Amino acid sequence: KSADAALPVETVNVTELNLILRRVSDRNLLRAVQQDFFGRPLSEWQEAEFSDEIAEDIWTGTAEVANELNQTMTARLP
Repeated sequence: KSADAALPVETVNVTELNLILRRVSDRNLLRAVQQDFFGRPLSEWQEAEFSDEIAEDIWTGTAEVANELNQTMTARLP
C-alpha cells in the first residue's frame, strides 16, 4: 500500500478494458497456486472454475487506455 500504487497493463490496439477484481480467501490461496491460476491467461472454462469455486467477485468496471496503432502501450491502473 502506497500513495502511488498502480497495476501496469500492456495493451496493443485496445482503447477500453473490461476489468473484474476478485478476492481469494486464505483457505483457497494454496489451491489456486497449485492449480496454476496465477500469472498467466486463463481459458474460458478455467476462468469460470476460478470465479465459481475459488474466488469472489468484489468489483467490476472498465478503464480507458491510450492507443497508438500497432504499438505496445503500458497503462498504469490505480
